[in-house]
Amino acid sequence: MQLLQQQDAWLTEHNSWGLFALETQQDLWLAYSEGKEMLGSGISAMPSMHVSMAVLMALTMNAINRTLGIVFWLYALVIFIGSISLGWHYALDGIVSAPLTWLIWWFAGKISHSNVEPKSLANA
Repeated sequence: MQLLQQQDAWLTEHNSWGLFALETQQDLWLAYSEGKEMLGSGISAMPSMHVSMAVLMALTMNAINRTLGIVFWLYALVIFIGSISLGWHYALDGIVSAPLTWLIWWFAGKISHSNVEPKSLANA
């Protein structure tokens, strides 16, 4: 947190843009400590939904287009690193989330393909 505070001070001094994450974290802490309900005030934990959604997008894009898949895998990596460095999650939250998301994706694919019988045009 001290490093984030230093980076926020530097950014504010040099371009008037601070770290949005610090303001959000402060709002979340106030909502929690004062017992207030606000939009998005839930506590993030294991597994990381931030990483899970990024991995899900990467899996989807990879199924559609290999090049887009690579771009979205890089995006998922940035989300993973950012979720840790901005203090939203522990590393283990994302480490568990990514393979768990892949496992759900794989299992959903198995279920959906086993319940669908291909129809031939002659029988339609």
